Amino acid sequence: MKFKDKLYFLLSYTNEQDIKTKYPHFNTIICMNAFGIILYFLIPSFLAKSIFTLLLILANLYFKETRGVMITMAPITLWVLLFSSAKDIPMSWRRPIDVNTLYDLETKLGSACFKFNGYHNVFLDLLAWLPYGIIHYIMPVLVGLYLIFFYKPGYTSPYLFFFGVMNVVGVITQLIWPTAPPWYYMKNKTNPATYQMFGDPAGLQRIDDLFHIDFYYTTFTGNPLPWGAWPSLHSGFASYSAIFLSYLYPKYTPIFFLYVAWIWWATMYLGHHYLVDVLGGFVYALVCAICSIIYIQIKKPYHKDYTELKTIMVQEYDHNLLANELSASYRSQLQKSFEPIIDTERKITGTSTVVNESIAANDATSSNGNEYGNNGNSPMTVVQNEVHLTIPNDPNLDKLSVISNVEKDTNSAVGDGINMDEKNL
Repeated sequence: MKFKDKLYFLLSYTNEQDIKTKYPHFNTIICMNAFGIILYFLIPSFLAKSIFTLLLILANLYFKETRGVMITMAPITLWVLLFSSAKDIPMSWRRPIDVNTLYDLETKLGSACFKFNGYHNVFLDLLAWLPYGIIHYIMPVLVGLYLIFFYKPGYTSPYLFFFGVMNVVGVITQLIWPTAPPWYYMKNKTNPATYQMFGDPAGLQRIDDLFHIDFYYTTFTGNPLPWGAWPSLHSGFASYSAIFLSYLYPKYTPIFFLYVAWIWWATMYLGHHYLVDVLGGFVYALVCAICSIIYIQIKKPYHKDYTELKTIMVQEYDHNLLANELSASYRSQLQKSFEPIIDTERKITGTSTVVNESIAANDATSSNGNEYGNNGNSPMTVVQNEVHLTIPNDPNLDKLSVISNVEKDTNSAVGDGINMDEKNL
């Protein structure tokens, strides 16, 4: 499958037949969206831009090539457009900027932000800059790509969808309740703020000075939404990904939340958010992450063609025939040996035990009294977390069936063994 096909397959609900048709409307979709993006920047009115964006999303939903991708990416698209268009919102629609509430709440919480911001040096500046100024912007992309290429298909879509929902709701909150961040209080105290004022890089100005650049000064003074202290979407980004990944990999939860604590400290150290801001971002992230997990639990979002594309042929055998042909001592030893290892394996790995049913056996007793055949091997061994069972080699057992959601090994012959790894489900 080509890279483009894989992206369509994993980010959407495009089925296998659609992939085989090579997207008959692909060129039309490219031209439509390219023209739409150019036209968007030419439209002066905020309301007209909003209507045009909704129409463009609906147009993409019409085509099967982009339908699933657009469903996945629609919240993120709306968030980016809403954030970038915030400066175009008519003044008559905007609410007064609140410069008191967050500061009052921060003092009640112990003024943690001002304590972190009270002392700084080059090492701490760099330590705060790394998560706040770099990792924050690329982390959702990295997590999304990891889920596409290294985890179960279908998990990327709910991750990106509810990530976009969190940011849309966060930006709407910031527009409805504009609030001043800590850097404003440190410069202007609780004097009234106006929309004619610009944003400020705060502690990131020291990074510009250190590297003799004006990147963060230009970025933050041109911020279209400088009065969006609460909730902190820096906190939301980190918390959402940490909660989602903790659901997938519970044993790494402390590492994920160590990053959350790191970026919380960075936002307060650099003077961009109060403690109450990062707590608000965490609440938004928690709700959206729980929604994504509930969706996964209910829908089990495997792609509808994944069963066909990820199947293997396995050899079935008649359990009654096996019971009749095996000796009583053999069956007793099998039951005593096999079940404890299954239980132990499950306790160690926390997943289903991998069973390989592929080794031919001989029920005849060897001349030296070995019940397991002339070679003296046990009917069951454990190799690298795999349990190998010995079963009779009988022509009547050559029946085939399909087991869903199991990785296919096309290079091995039927009967050579299967490896049902739960991570490939």
